[in-house]
Amino acid sequence: MKIKAIMVFFIATTMPFGIALRIGLSNVYNDNSPTALIVVGLLNACSVGLLNHIG
Repeated sequence: MKIKAIMVFFIATTMPFGIALRIGLSNVYNDNSPTALIVVGLLNACSVGLLNHIG
């Protein structure tokens, strides 16, 4: 029960921070910049690697 409470607290505190961060960066972030595309590609590759490793 203690672990569930910690997880709920973590999600409840980090989610609004992530939303505020996205709103703040929406004017600066360029979806089509080479740097953004490389970062998104690397994160997607890591996600696929983890899914393949687990599954």
